[in-house]
Amino acid sequence: MTKTRDLADLGGGFIQAGTGAVQRTVESKLQDVVSVKDFGAVGDGTTDDTAAIQAAVNAVKGTDQLLVIPEGSYKLTTAGTIDQGTYGATANYAILIDDTINIDATSAVFPVDITDANVKHSFAFNNVSGGSFTGGKFIGENLIGTTKVLFRGTAVAVNSSENVIVSNITGQNLKATVHLYNSNNCVVKDSLSYRVNQTIQSGTFFGCYSGSFNVISGCTVFGGCEDGDIYAYGSGYGNKILGCKSFNSLYGDDTYALLDSNNQGLGLDAGQDAGIIDGCMAYGSYFGIEAKGGTGQCTLSNNLLVRNKVGLAVRAGEVAQDVAGHTLISNNTVLPMDGNGNTDITKGYTTIGIQLSRCPSVTIDGNFIGVQESTFFTGVANVHDFASIVYVNDASSISDPVQTSDIVISNNRIQHTTVYGPNQEYSTGPLIYAIAYYTGSTNNIGPGVNFVIQGNTFSPYGTANDGKIIEINGISSVVYSGNSHSAILGTAMKDIPIIYTNGVPTMTAVGNTFERQGAAFKHVYPDISDMPSIQYMFGFNASSNIFGRGVSQTGAPAVIQVEGNGPCMVTGNTYWRIDHGGAPNEGKLLTYTYTTNHALMLTNNLVNGPQTGTSYYAVNGVNGATGANLIIANNLVTNQ
Repeated sequence: MTKTRDLADLGGGFIQAGTGAVQRTVESKLQDVVSVKDFGAVGDGTTDDTAAIQAAVNAVKGTDQLLVIPEGSYKLTTAGTIDQGTYGATANYAILIDDTINIDATSAVFPVDITDANVKHSFAFNNVSGGSFTGGKFIGENLIGTTKVLFRGTAVAVNSSENVIVSNITGQNLKATVHLYNSNNCVVKDSLSYRVNQTIQSGTFFGCYSGSFNVISGCTVFGGCEDGDIYAYGSGYGNKILGCKSFNSLYGDDTYALLDSNNQGLGLDAGQDAGIIDGCMAYGSYFGIEAKGGTGQCTLSNNLLVRNKVGLAVRAGEVAQDVAGHTLISNNTVLPMDGNGNTDITKGYTTIGIQLSRCPSVTIDGNFIGVQESTFFTGVANVHDFASIVYVNDASSISDPVQTSDIVISNNRIQHTTVYGPNQEYSTGPLIYAIAYYTGSTNNIGPGVNFVIQGNTFSPYGTANDGKIIEINGISSVVYSGNSHSAILGTAMKDIPIIYTNGVPTMTAVGNTFERQGAAFKHVYPDISDMPSIQYMFGFNASSNIFGRGVSQTGAPAVIQVEGNGPCMVTGNTYWRIDHGGAPNEGKLLTYTYTTNHALMLTNNLVNGPQTGTSYYAVNGVNGATGANLIIANNLVTNQ
C-alpha cells in the first residue's frame, strides 16, 4: 500500500489505454475488483474457507465492486440458518449474502458433502434486491442413496429476494443446483447440473418455489430427479422455463441410455398461474413436460419431447388438486422413437403423447404427436396406455362431480407408428381416447365436458392396426370438423369405426375427409334413465363429409352407425366407393338403430357404390325403411 501511494505522489500510478483515460492510483485500480484471497481464502480444498469468503462478501456487498473467487477448490461449512417462509422450514447456509453484490466464481470449485445434514445452501441470497452470481462448479462428494432428504446440497439459493441473476453454474451429483424461494423477477440461466454413475434421486436440479416473474433459461440437466428436473411450483404468477433441456441419462454417456423412469422432466405445479414452458427438450422421463396440481392459464409451447412415457401432461398431480384454469399446449413435437431394446412400458417409448385429467380447459393446437405400440411391452392395463391424446376425468361419486371441461384439439398432426416385436407388428390403442365418468357408478356421463376436434390430420400406420382411431366415452358433447384421415392400411379395420362416441348425448361431424375406411362413425347414445339430473341436448349430425373408398372385403359395415334413442341427421355427404367386393347389402352409408324415441333426416347425400335402390341405408335392420319421423329425400345413388 505504501509503495502505491509513493508512486502516486511521484506522479506515477495507472492510466488505462485509450483516448480520454485519466490517471488513477494503483490502489484505486486494484480496488475495482476484490478477491476472496484478499481476505485469507486459500482454495486448496482442505482449508475451511467459509469465514474468509464471508468476510469478503461483507466487505463488498452494497458497493459497485466485483467480488472474484479465483481458481481453486474452496471448502465450505455451515455457518447459520435462514427462514424460508412459506417454504416451511429454516435452512442452513455456508455463505450468507444479505445485500446487493456481484460475484464471479467462473474458475472456482466447491466440494459439497451432501450427506452432512448441516449442509443445505452453499451460497444463500436472503432479502436482497439486485445482484448476481456467475460461474462455479459445485461437486457433491456423496449421495444419500435412496433416502429422500429435501434439497440438501444446493449450490446457490435465492430466498425472499428480487432481481438476482444466477448464471453459468455447474452442479455435479447435487440434489439441487440453483433454487429460488419466494423470490420475484430473478433469473437462473445457462447452467448445467448432472449425475455421474448415480441412481435417480428426489429433488429438483433447477427450481422456483413460489414467487412471480422468475425465469429459468438455457439450463441443461442429466440424470433425472423424481421431483422434477426443472420445475416452478408453489403459489406464483408468470414464471417461465425457457430453452432448457432435461435428459434422463448419465452425463457423458454418448448412447443416452435411459435410467429408471420414475422422474419428471420439466413442469409447473401446485398453484403456478400464467406459467410458461417454451422451447425446451425432455428426454426419457415418465412425464416429459407437465402442468399439474392447481396451475392455471399456463402455456406449454414449442417444446421437443423424445422417448418420454408421457410427452406432455395436464393433470391433478400427486395431491389430487384439480388444474384451476386454461392450459395452452401448442406447436410441440412428440417423437415416437425406439425404446433401445427395453421391454418395460415405462422406459424408452413414447406411448402417450398428451395426457389430460381433471382440467377445466385445454387447447391443444399445432402439435406433431407420434406414439408407438408393441406386443412386447409389459404392464399394459388399459387400452389408453397407448394413445396420442388421453383425457380421463373421473370422480369418486356423483356428490364429487366430474370437473366441467372444455377441450379443443385443433390443427395437429397426429400419427400412430408401430414397433416391431419378436414376431409381428401390432397396434391396439386409439389416437385420441377420452372418458368422463363416476367411479363405481353405473352413470357414465361427465356433465359439462365438451370436446372440439377440428382441423387435424391423422396418419395411422401399420398393417395390423385393429384399434379405433378416436374413442370418446361419456363426454357431454363432441364437435368433429375439418379433420383429415389418411389411408388406414390394416385389413381388419373394416369392422372397427374410426370415430367411436359412446354415451355421448350430442355429436356433430362436419366437413371431414376420409381417404379410405370401413366404418367412419359409430355413435351410441346414453341411456336417459342412467344419466344425472341435468338437462341434456340429444342429437347426431353428420354433414358435408367426404368418405373415400371402402375396404374390399365382404361384410363391410356401414360408414355411419347410430345406435340408441336419439335423433339422427345425415345430410350433404359424399360417399364414393370404387372397389368393393361385397354384396349390395354391405357397406351402406348409414345404419340407424333405436328402440323408442327417434327421428331420422337423410337428405342430399351422394352415394356411389354397389347399392341399388334404397339399400344404401337401413333402420332397425330394414333396408330402405320408411315411416313416421323418417325423412329420406334428394339422395343421389349411383353405381359407377
